[in-house]
Amino acid sequence: MISFAKELQFFLKSIGGKDYERRVAQVPPSFLPMILYFEEDELLRNQESLQMTFRLLIKSCMNPVAILGKEYSTEIHSMIEENGKNESLFCAIRLNPELILSSTFIKKKINEALEKKLCPLFFLENLPLKKAVENFLFLGHHFYLLRERGAILDLEGRLIPYIYADGISKCYSHQEREILGFCQEIVFSAEKLTIFITSFHDLIREIFTLQRQASIFRKKSNILYFSKIEDTNTSLLKDLLRGSFQSSLRDDSILKKVSDFYIQEKYHAAALLEVHPFGFYLSKFAVRKEKRGFGLAEDLWLRIEERHKKIFWRCSELNPMKNRYFRLADGFQRVESWLVFWKGLEARYILQAVDFCTKRPNDFQSQNHLFSSEESI
Repeated sequence: MISFAKELQFFLKSIGGKDYERRVAQVPPSFLPMILYFEEDELLRNQESLQMTFRLLIKSCMNPVAILGKEYSTEIHSMIEENGKNESLFCAIRLNPELILSSTFIKKKINEALEKKLCPLFFLENLPLKKAVENFLFLGHHFYLLRERGAILDLEGRLIPYIYADGISKCYSHQEREILGFCQEIVFSAEKLTIFITSFHDLIREIFTLQRQASIFRKKSNILYFSKIEDTNTSLLKDLLRGSFQSSLRDDSILKKVSDFYIQEKYHAAALLEVHPFGFYLSKFAVRKEKRGFGLAEDLWLRIEERHKKIFWRCSELNPMKNRYFRLADGFQRVESWLVFWKGLEARYILQAVDFCTKRPNDFQSQNHLFSSEESI
């Protein structure tokens, strides 16, 4: 069987070899908080993965900070501490109820470790994980929960990309409900926190590629609704569209045709619809580049479905997101360079919808939007 180290080397070559370091260096430095949620035997089995993951993250200047999610035996503590010293990978730090009260202590230990290019690894002693995590929230709003099984899967073994803290389905196994219950407690106690559930191995792909390798656990986004362009922040909306579609609108009056505006509260994402006799035309669906992959598109689509049962839209054959449209639509038709999709339309109106979409002029000044990789529904 191929080792994790060899597989990781092959993987890094597949995404550009050493070029990945230059790509990461372009990102402003931040912290990468991780919760290691393993049983003792799982931790022993994953020693190699633990070492290789830490080594790559440290080398890439990702500033990893790890918290052991369970209380382990003295033997495990000693093994990890010794391992960290020998490999020069991490600095083991014991955390008890007295020390957790001091954010100064935690910040000091993190800075000391990172200055030595080591990953700070916190052990919990008589301290609930929930209480510990709450005191690390200054590190950022995104935490990675790493476990041997990786992302949450449905009953057919498929990855579940988004799980909302507002309601956990009973169809999960007891083991999955246990970890989701923990995530729920943390997310509800910390505003805007998002937890990525994945494995050591898949964490690398999750960070360095656009492949979804984690289940994202979070609260639903606050999606605002407007019926008039005058009620929106027009400047922010146009900036969102320009960034997402890589082009400015051909004419700002296009926005006056919109009857329904669904906009994430911070204008990170938006969906614009126009009313027609046979349904609603989804003219724009945009998510800021830096906010893609966090489920904003899913939140927008759910809001649209709540109010609009008959919708249709188009995209270019060159748009790499067209596969998502195939899954969501009831049907589609290819006409020249366009793909026209519909959902909920009566059969007698489909030809009218297709005709409307193919004859509608481009809404943007350039053709970049035809093949832009904006996140779509």
